[in-house]
Amino acid sequence: MEKEKFCLVVFSGDMDKVLAAFILAATAASMGMEVKMFFTFWGLNVLRKNKFTAGKNWLQKMMNILNRGGADRLPLSKFNMLGLGPALMSIMMKNSRVPSVPDLIVTAKELGVKFIACTTTFGFSNSLAR
Repeated sequence: MEKEKFCLVVFSGDMDKVLAAFILAATAASMGMEVKMFFTFWGLNVLRKNKFTAGKNWLQKMMNILNRGGADRLPLSKFNMLGLGPALMSIMMKNSRVPSVPDLIVTAKELGVKFIACTTTFGFSNSLAR
């Protein structure tokens, strides 16, 4: 019998939306499903290295300076408050024993979730970490 399949499109780089996507992916994988996560547009920030100057040309380098990316640097979709919101959310998550996005990435990989980076958008964010 063929495994059930579950695919998520991660097109946002907002912490709360990314958390939901990884929780769904990990849950589906733990239920024995074949899970793929397709990262595109701002969702690629989840997979990006936290680098300042990666890029093939000056436009890519400038974009990467302005938008460093990284799973531990994601803003909130609401109440970002110049970065204070994600810091407060991280504290509350830690106090409630809720895994962080980097922790959920590790869990998803351990459960066999496949990560796919959009090759069209990849040209804009060419410093992927994972």
